Amino acid sequence: MCRLMGFTATREQSIADIAGSHFEEFSLLADRHKDGWGISTDALLEKEVTPARQSAEYEKVIHQSESAALLHFRFASTGINIQESNSHPFMRDGISFIHNGTIKPATTVDEFVAPDLLEQMTGTTDSERYFLAIMTALRTHSLPDAVVQTVRKIKSTGNFSSLNAMVLSPDFYIVVAEHDNTRIPKDEPLDYYRLSYSEKNDGLVVASSGWDQTGWVEIPNHTMMVVDRSTLQKDFVQI
Repeated sequence: MCRLMGFTATREQSIADIAGSHFEEFSLLADRHKDGWGISTDALLEKEVTPARQSAEYEKVIHQSESAALLHFRFASTGINIQESNSHPFMRDGISFIHNGTIKPATTVDEFVAPDLLEQMTGTTDSERYFLAIMTALRTHSLPDAVVQTVRKIKSTGNFSSLNAMVLSPDFYIVVAEHDNTRIPKDEPLDYYRLSYSEKNDGLVVASSGWDQTGWVEIPNHTMMVVDRSTLQKDFVQI
């Protein structure tokens, strides 16, 4: 299981700044979600298996000004190796992706992935397969349609705890809230899969729960939020 944060803005700023004064509380979540961290922007992909708060690079990039970013703390699913190729984000053709949840078995998703993309997998996770399924659908659909069609296909299998995800492209910031609250990990709170957003500082930021998000707005379960990066206009789609 994992913790997610992402943002898009009409002016450059750091992810720590747009998240607000409680960002350090979010960083503390990496002490439990300690099996690697990663960040992607329009031009950067940085991943390490080092716990985030033990990484000098992490302290550098969270204060780097960007117009958008995705940040991920990994808590590896049982049986999936802790290695850099299994850390998020995954990036391809200018599109990056992060996921929180488990799809079991991971190979459930293979039928939705083009064979040539499946052969190019760099790791072993269900999450990378989820991303490649989206990239497969993108060959015949727009990105928002590719995401929602992929989520619906995986959802129809019933073999998942959460499909919560964030997708970043030059044009869109997309957030998927799709989870089964009967499959919350042991010892985690009932709002573990909740995703909430805040509009501030000429931008929009979304994050997982577990820290002070006073004033933030929850994205309802079974909903995809699509943000146009040029205007920050947001639309909600039922999944």
